[in-house]
Amino acid sequence: MRFRDRLLLVGVESTYGAGPATTLDASNYIRITEPSIAFENENITDESVRFGEGAYEDIPFGEHVTFTTRVHLFGSGTVGTAPPFGPLLRASRFTETVDAGVSVAYTLASDFGSSLAMEFRIGNNLHAINGARGGVSLILEKGIPMLEFTFKGLWAEPTHTADSLPSVNNAPWLGFVPTGPGRTSAVTLHGQAVRPYSLSLNPGNEAVYDQSLVDETIIYSDRDGSGKIQIEAPTLDVINFFARHSNRQHGILAVTHGAVAGNICTINCPRVQVLKPSYTNLDNNNVGYDIDLKLLPDAGNDEISLLFT
Repeated sequence: MRFRDRLLLVGVESTYGAGPATTLDASNYIRITEPSIAFENENITDESVRFGEGAYEDIPFGEHVTFTTRVHLFGSGTVGTAPPFGPLLRASRFTETVDAGVSVAYTLASDFGSSLAMEFRIGNNLHAINGARGGVSLILEKGIPMLEFTFKGLWAEPTHTADSLPSVNNAPWLGFVPTGPGRTSAVTLHGQAVRPYSLSLNPGNEAVYDQSLVDETIIYSDRDGSGKIQIEAPTLDVINFFARHSNRQHGILAVTHGAVAGNICTINCPRVQVLKPSYTNLDNNNVGYDIDLKLLPDAGNDEISLLFT
């Protein structure tokens, strides 16, 4: 088997943990980078009294799977059509609202949201993961904006498959554009336009494996949104982020990426607390700030939203 022969198919489950409603095929393809799969469990040890020395057997229980990957952040290319990674956002506790021909909005769900059936192929090894839920981080740096996903799913033994990898269509996944002038714009923090060099945002949806005596599920235990931003330092007479930190002042964070209709994504955080601003020497030798961010709810379940137009 070749390690490069890897492929991810996903489908939104109709019933939690029941798997895909129909067989996953090339139409369920997700174009990914840096995939990683890990098998998680707890152990108990059979320490029955015995004669002699030696190791005791570990007995696994609570088996489940953690799957991480990244996808490019971009629009579908058609206004009012969901981006192809929409199912991943829905399984990251976002609600998808499609206004045909106008926009697609992703807002935080008040419940557990959707779950995924996933099939991850490594050569002839097939890993089927049902009941997958997780979280996402948004990463904007010099280069291609990324969405980094971490999912937890229910355990099933991987199987050998003789089926060849399906022929997939990459065309819907090629609309991404790098950050930069004319492509990334309208970046404001607490109402002040800033020159950002990097930005990361994590809504903080914490997916955990939960097992009772009779069943298992992936649930969300909490949400604690956070982020980091590096900016060129405005002078203190323009905006004083040190004072805003000390005085517990809150404000909006907004950023728009993309300039062509159908491929524009606006990220909005209505109530952001700035924390621990610190000086940094930027690559251009100008003064910069590294600022930690806390994403706070405003009206409720609205710490962050994504709008594709």
